[in-house]
Amino acid sequence: MATPNIPETQIIRDDAKITIAKIVGYYNAATNSNNNVIQANTLAWANNSRPCVVSISSVQYAAGLANGYVQLQWVGGGAATNNDILILGGKTSSIFTCYIPNPLAANTANINGGLSGDINICVNGAEPYDSFSLIITLNKEGDAGGGYANAYAAYNDSWYGLTRQPA
Repeated sequence: MATPNIPETQIIRDDAKITIAKIVGYYNAATNSNNNVIQANTLAWANNSRPCVVSISSVQYAAGLANGYVQLQWVGGGAATNNDILILGGKTSSIFTCYIPNPLAANTANINGGLSGDINICVNGAEPYDSFSLIITLNKEGDAGGGYANAYAAYNDSWYGLTRQPA
Protein backbone atom coordinates (compact mmCIF):
# COMPACT_ATOMS: atom_id res chain seq x y z
CA MET A 1 0.00 0.00 0.00
CA ALA A 2 1.21 3.49 -0.83
CA THR A 3 2.54 5.85 1.82
CA PRO A 4 0.02 8.63 2.54
CA ASN A 5 0.73 12.02 0.93
CA ILE A 6 3.56 10.72 -1.31
CA PRO A 7 2.88 9.33 -4.81
CA GLU A 8 4.44 5.90 -5.33
CA THR A 9 5.49 4.19 -8.56
CA GLN A 10 5.43 0.48 -9.34
CA ILE A 11 7.12 -0.70 -12.54
CA ILE A 12 4.90 -3.44 -13.94
CA ARG A 13 6.89 -4.19 -17.11
CA ASP A 14 10.29 -2.91 -18.20
CA ASP A 15 11.92 -4.29 -21.34
CA ALA A 16 13.96 -3.03 -24.29
CA LYS A 17 11.02 -1.26 -25.96
CA ILE A 18 8.49 -0.20 -23.34
CA THR A 19 7.93 0.40 -19.67
CA ILE A 20 4.53 0.14 -17.98
CA ALA A 21 4.31 2.03 -14.70
CA LYS A 22 1.53 2.33 -12.13
CA ILE A 23 1.53 5.54 -10.08
CA VAL A 24 -0.78 5.88 -7.08
CA GLY A 25 -1.31 8.51 -4.46
CA TYR A 26 -3.68 8.90 -1.53
CA TYR A 27 -3.86 11.65 1.02
CA ASN A 28 -4.79 11.89 4.69
CA ALA A 29 -3.83 15.56 5.09
CA ALA A 30 -3.92 18.72 2.99
CA THR A 31 -1.01 18.41 0.58
CA ASN A 32 0.88 20.22 -2.16
CA SER A 33 3.81 18.24 -3.51
CA ASN A 34 6.17 17.92 -6.44
CA ASN A 35 7.66 14.44 -6.96
CA ASN A 36 9.77 12.80 -9.66
CA VAL A 37 7.88 9.52 -10.17
CA ILE A 38 9.74 8.02 -13.14
CA GLN A 39 13.48 8.39 -13.50
CA ALA A 40 14.22 7.44 -17.11
CA ASN A 41 17.91 6.58 -16.67
CA THR A 42 17.02 3.86 -14.14
CA LEU A 43 14.80 1.93 -16.57
CA ALA A 44 16.01 -1.30 -18.19
CA TRP A 45 18.62 -0.94 -20.95
CA ALA A 46 19.28 2.72 -20.11
CA ASN A 47 22.66 4.21 -20.92
CA ASN A 48 23.28 6.54 -17.96
CA SER A 49 25.83 8.61 -19.89
CA ARG A 50 23.19 9.76 -22.44
CA PRO A 51 19.76 11.43 -22.19
CA CYS A 52 17.11 8.73 -21.81
CA VAL A 53 14.08 10.05 -23.65
CA VAL A 54 10.70 8.35 -23.39
CA SER A 55 7.34 9.04 -25.03
CA ILE A 56 3.88 7.95 -23.91
CA SER A 57 1.63 5.61 -25.88
CA SER A 58 -1.24 5.17 -23.40
CA VAL A 59 -2.56 6.41 -20.08
CA GLN A 60 -5.29 4.94 -17.88
CA TYR A 61 -6.34 6.95 -14.86
CA ALA A 62 -8.84 7.30 -12.07
CA ALA A 63 -8.99 10.30 -9.76
CA GLY A 64 -11.03 11.17 -6.70
CA LEU A 65 -10.03 14.73 -5.84
CA ALA A 66 -12.44 16.98 -3.96
CA ASN A 67 -10.92 20.36 -4.85
CA GLY A 68 -7.33 19.75 -5.88
CA TYR A 69 -5.69 18.55 -9.04
CA VAL A 70 -2.75 16.42 -10.19
CA GLN A 71 -0.38 17.39 -13.01
CA LEU A 72 1.61 14.74 -14.87
CA GLN A 73 4.65 16.53 -16.36
CA TRP A 74 7.76 16.02 -18.47
CA VAL A 75 10.74 17.14 -16.40
CA GLY A 76 12.57 20.02 -18.09
CA GLY A 77 16.24 19.87 -18.94
CA GLY A 78 18.75 22.69 -18.70
CA ALA A 79 16.84 25.96 -18.57
CA ALA A 80 13.60 24.35 -19.78
CA THR A 81 10.62 24.25 -17.44
CA ASN A 82 8.43 21.22 -16.87
CA ASN A 83 5.77 20.61 -19.54
CA ASP A 84 2.29 19.36 -18.63
CA ILE A 85 1.22 16.03 -20.11
CA LEU A 86 -2.10 15.61 -18.31
CA ILE A 87 -4.04 17.41 -15.57
CA LEU A 88 -6.50 15.43 -13.45
CA GLY A 89 -9.12 16.89 -11.17
CA GLY A 90 -12.48 16.00 -9.68
CA LYS A 91 -13.88 12.50 -9.75
CA THR A 92 -13.02 11.07 -13.13
CA SER A 93 -11.56 8.09 -14.96
CA SER A 94 -10.55 7.42 -18.53
CA ILE A 95 -8.30 5.49 -20.87
CA PHE A 96 -6.63 7.04 -23.87
CA THR A 97 -4.18 5.71 -26.39
CA CYS A 98 -2.17 8.17 -28.43
CA TYR A 99 1.45 9.09 -29.08
CA ILE A 100 2.64 11.84 -26.72
CA PRO A 101 6.27 12.73 -27.48
CA ASN A 102 8.43 14.61 -25.03
CA PRO A 103 8.33 18.12 -26.57
CA LEU A 104 11.67 18.99 -24.99
CA ALA A 105 13.44 16.21 -26.94
CA ALA A 106 13.04 18.11 -30.23
CA ASN A 107 15.43 20.81 -29.00
CA THR A 108 19.10 19.80 -29.05
CA ALA A 109 19.88 22.48 -26.46
CA ASN A 110 17.54 20.70 -24.03
CA ILE A 111 19.21 17.35 -24.67
CA ASN A 112 22.70 18.82 -24.21
CA GLY A 113 21.49 20.90 -21.26
CA GLY A 114 20.41 17.95 -19.18
CA LEU A 115 17.11 16.66 -20.58
CA SER A 116 16.32 13.71 -18.38
CA GLY A 117 13.23 12.05 -19.87
CA ASP A 118 11.93 11.91 -16.30
CA ILE A 119 8.26 12.25 -15.40
CA ASN A 120 7.00 14.34 -12.50
CA ILE A 121 3.74 14.45 -10.52
CA CYS A 122 2.72 17.81 -9.09
CA VAL A 123 -0.15 17.61 -6.58
CA ASN A 124 -2.00 20.82 -5.77
CA GLY A 125 -4.64 21.20 -3.07
CA ALA A 126 -5.09 17.53 -2.20
CA GLU A 127 -7.32 17.02 0.82
CA PRO A 128 -7.92 14.12 3.20
CA TYR A 129 -9.41 11.08 1.38
CA ASP A 130 -8.28 12.30 -2.07
CA SER A 131 -6.60 9.73 -4.32
CA PHE A 132 -5.48 9.01 -7.86
CA SER A 133 -4.13 6.10 -9.87
CA LEU A 134 -2.37 6.16 -13.25
CA ILE A 135 -1.08 3.38 -15.49
CA ILE A 136 1.29 4.75 -18.13
CA THR A 137 2.88 2.96 -21.07
CA LEU A 138 6.21 4.54 -22.04
CA ASN A 139 8.10 4.03 -25.30
CA LYS A 140 11.88 4.14 -25.09
CA GLU A 141 13.07 6.52 -27.80
CA GLY A 142 16.35 5.43 -29.33
CA ASP A 143 17.19 8.31 -31.66
CA ALA A 144 16.78 11.29 -29.30
CA GLY A 145 20.18 11.27 -27.68
CA GLY A 146 20.74 7.50 -27.75
CA GLY A 147 19.89 6.90 -24.09
CA TYR A 148 18.63 3.41 -24.80
CA ALA A 149 21.59 2.40 -26.93
CA ASN A 150 21.69 -0.97 -25.18
CA ALA A 151 18.13 -1.77 -26.25
CA TYR A 152 17.05 -3.89 -29.21
CA ALA A 153 19.09 -2.53 -32.15
CA ALA A 154 16.28 -2.33 -34.73
CA TYR A 155 14.16 -0.31 -32.33
CA ASN A 156 16.92 2.28 -32.08
CA ASP A 157 17.02 2.73 -35.86
CA SER A 158 15.53 6.19 -36.48
CA TRP A 159 13.25 4.75 -39.21
CA TYR A 160 11.64 2.26 -36.85
CA GLY A 161 8.46 2.98 -34.92
CA LEU A 162 6.87 6.34 -34.30
CA THR A 163 9.88 8.61 -34.01
CA ARG A 164 10.30 9.29 -37.75
CA GLN A 165 8.80 8.08 -40.98
CA PRO A 166 10.75 7.65 -44.26
CA ALA A 167 10.38 10.53 -46.73
